[in-house]
Formats: sequence, C-alpha cells, structure tokens
Amino acid sequence: SERDRKSASLLDGKTESDTPLVLTTMTEESSTFILVSFDDDSYLIIDERSSGVLQIEHASDDAYARIVLGAYEEGATHQLWRFEPTGHGSYYLVSKRNGLVVDLCNFQLADGSPLIAYPRNNGWNQQFHFDCAGTLDTDLSALPEEADDSGESELLCADDGSSKPLSFFDLFKTICKIYIYFTHMHPPCPAHHETG
Repeated sequence: SERDRKSASLLDGKTESDTPLVLTTMTEESSTFILVSFDDDSYLIIDERSSGVLQIEHASDDAYARIVLGAYEEGATHQLWRFEPTGHGSYYLVSKRNGLVVDLCNFQLADGSPLIAYPRNNGWNQQFHFDCAGTLDTDLSALPEEADDSGESELLCADDGSSKPLSFFDLFKTICKIYIYFTHMHPPCPAHHETG
C-alpha cells in the first residue's frame, strides 16, 4: 500500500556533511529535496533542511560508493544527476560524473539500508518515483549562490509558467520540493543479478 512505501532519506534525519542516504519507511518526516536544473538537464538534489546536496562520496568512480550529503562545489560532477525514465513511470538517478546510478544495495528493504552508486542493471532497486512534497518554505538565500543567481540554472518551483520543468515534473503541477521513493519492491529471484 502507499503507507508501505520506502523513501530515500538522510540517516536519522541528520543534516551534517557525510550523512549517508538510506532507505526508510516513508513518513511525513522523510527527507525532502529541492531540485535545481542546469542547461544540460543535470540537477543538484538539495536537502531542504540543510541546503547540502546529494553526492557520490569522495567523488568516487567505484561501485558501492555511498551516496552522502555534502557542501555544494561549483562544477563538481559527482554532485550532478540526470533523471532517465525507465519507461514505466519511474526514473534512474544517473551520475553526471561516471554514469553510475543510485542503487539500493543488495535489495535490502530494512530501514537504514544504504543507497550507493552502482552500474545500471535495470533492477527495481535502481528505479525511483517522485512526489511533490508541498510548498517551498526553505529560505532560498541558503541555496548555493552559483546555482541560484548565475542564470546558468533554474529552480523548479513555480506552477505559474515561470519555470521550465522537464516532462516528468509536469505530473506534479506545482514543482517545489520532492520525496524520492520506491513502490514496486519485491525480493530478487535467484537468477537476477544482485548489486553489492
């Protein structure tokens, strides 16, 4: 059911740098993220509470590197993501740095299970959904200046035509902040290639 959805959230709701992104049972306390788009259709995924961004730990190109919270660095490709449709309503979160995708490690459904960077294998544990999480109440002055003021990027927040959402954001009408979550979770069959 919808109440059983699992979301991608920062561990224990922490907001410090290096806090890992983990699987949690979706509640009103789940992490919410703000998206800032760049001209090449890459995005910063900004934690609403801390204004930190999701990144691959240590800018690693290795499979199994954790997805963690970090301070924004201009031009850092390990902090930039593309949303690639799966063809059935969900999306892969693909790193601009190396093409690795956000992956639920080993299909572990327990709360606290880590989300990592891993080569795409089309498993359900790499396919995410998004919901608009309501109105934007974050102080925009806390967002990275380079992303907010340069004109090189665009905050996807308004529903009055002043923003330029990608097609999947059109589903939300009001583009403000989002939850990231899984829906159709099931244990892998023995023949399926599992990730780390």
